[in-house]
Amino acid sequence: MPLWVTIAVALVGFVGVLSAQFIAAWREDRRWRRDQEREDKKWQRERDKEIDNRGYEGRQNAYAQVIAAVEA
Repeated sequence: MPLWVTIAVALVGFVGVLSAQFIAAWREDRRWRRDQEREDKKWQRERDKEIDNRGYEGRQNAYAQVIAAVEA
């Protein structure tokens, strides 16, 4: 078997391993970004919910004070 065939097979194998690593890293980066976006959306929903609850509690306290003042 000629030497150039052995070298060509080795190069193809090396390129295959490198390209597999690049593809795996690219997919991992995409997955990490997608998970990060999902986590950011989750925290944003929780912050929005907390802001809504604070506003509701403030109104509830104000109404309670008004009713207490009217009854007094």
